[in-house]
Amino acid sequence: MFDCENLVSRSELSMVIAICGVLFLLAVTSLSHLSWSIPAMTLFFATGAVFLYALFSGPPRSLLGR
Repeated sequence: MFDCENLVSRSELSMVIAICGVLFLLAVTSLSHLSWSIPAMTLFFATGAVFLYALFSGPPRSLLGR
């Protein structure tokens, strides 16, 4: 039903990383609201870093059956 290699395309990962970057910058610019901006910066940075790693690491070998 699903092909493991095509679950998420490189362009979709790039778009998510770009959105996380923009949201991170927006959270940085509103540091006057520390109650939400620091957790938001942490969330957006961590999400962007995970997707950036997924973008450059390639598909896991266990999913490919090799």
